[in-house]
Amino acid sequence: MTRKKENLSQPGAVLIEEAFIVTKDGTTFSLKNFIAEICVYEHINMNGMHADITIVDSNGLITAAPILGEETVVIEFRTPTFQDKFNRNFVVYSIVNRLVNNDREQFYTLKCVTPELYADNFVRLTSKFSGATDELVQNVFDQIKIKRGKTNKAKDSELFIAETPHASTNYEFIANHWSPFKCLNHLATKSIGKESNKSNFKFFENKSGFFFASPESLVRAQKKNRAVYDEYNIQQNQTQEVREDKRNGGYNYVSPFISSRFNQVESIYYPSFKDNIRSQMDGYTASSIYSYDFTTKRLAVMKFDGRPESKEIAKEDRRYISETFDDFETISKINPIPEQTLGNPLANRTFSPMATSPYATTFSRGVDQIRNTLIRRYGDAELEDNVMEITVPGKTDVETGLLVRLIYPQTKELGQTAIDRTELEDPYISGIYLIIGVRHDIQNGQHSMTLSLMKDSLGDF
Repeated sequence: MTRKKENLSQPGAVLIEEAFIVTKDGTTFSLKNFIAEICVYEHINMNGMHADITIVDSNGLITAAPILGEETVVIEFRTPTFQDKFNRNFVVYSIVNRLVNNDREQFYTLKCVTPELYADNFVRLTSKFSGATDELVQNVFDQIKIKRGKTNKAKDSELFIAETPHASTNYEFIANHWSPFKCLNHLATKSIGKESNKSNFKFFENKSGFFFASPESLVRAQKKNRAVYDEYNIQQNQTQEVREDKRNGGYNYVSPFISSRFNQVESIYYPSFKDNIRSQMDGYTASSIYSYDFTTKRLAVMKFDGRPESKEIAKEDRRYISETFDDFETISKINPIPEQTLGNPLANRTFSPMATSPYATTFSRGVDQIRNTLIRRYGDAELEDNVMEITVPGKTDVETGLLVRLIYPQTKELGQTAIDRTELEDPYISGIYLIIGVRHDIQNGQHSMTLSLMKDSLGDF
């Protein structure tokens, strides 16, 4: 059967190709005529994906099915003309906001999570794990991996582990009634990739599957190919459709250019452009760890400083670790912390014990782990301190972990002479960002998406 030729002229157009619910006894009910809204969430700080599906039920579906929780919901939607689609399974874990509109219609929202995230609430592991961290990650994930049945057209969930083999080749820990995802989050704090210095691994899920990767590794892989998902413009004066690709020519864009209307930012949420006090308290500007080695009976102090002058500061104090901004793989090489910013590692001071082993056993906690904790604190603070959200027309080729370019205008009076477009961009906000979260919102036949963006440096690469 030949597919009807598709056109994509309106930003946010969407095709819902599959939407059905499967009850515990295997009965399938279509949801296409009942759905009022679909919201799907993925984020680098979330171990699994969430979905809220609002139903307008005029046929007694909730009772006839019945829908009582633990049903499987299959959602598949696609941007017209795109091959890349969103296709995932979810498990209903809650029914909320149930409201009777009249005697013939009621509303309710099915709150759903992906099957692995749901099962994680009930699976517990009690055992000792030892070996390379990447091998341990795969081992733990296999404990919860759920094989999907015939009612699901989505593929089995895959796990992608970045930077293998990991530098942490001999790590040991004991899971004491821990859930698998708790084990994976613990391993994320202990993993060091073969290339990354920042060691801020995250375990998260996007539409392609599960990832055990650091933002640093995601940036490195795309910078190597100069790959950027798309470019978005904050300026609101582009009302006419443009068919010529006006994006920056220096990048290999993952998403095809359709028209400038698809690259227009509909709204922006930028709660904090700069907060120096929070940056210090979060450990982004500077932090320190006091540690006592219970084996050698020695007290150790380690300091980290993310400011541009940190290399010079470290020359006068050997308690500073050698790694700083210039040692990490960042989007660009311009430090977002200005020179001469006030900072003090002792203003963010914590305690972490050490227990080095005189017999070279792997069951120990030494200097490397403490250093890793300091650097990871800095990396985690980036995901909180340098973020914004933009709402743009929805497309189904997006996912967490891609790079995106944002054009944010300067507000200044224009003269008579022609000005290069780059001169109109705010140098502190415009540039390349990492997508750390995606929210898909489908309502009234329209698809919008809210992208959570993070920058670890200023400008482009």
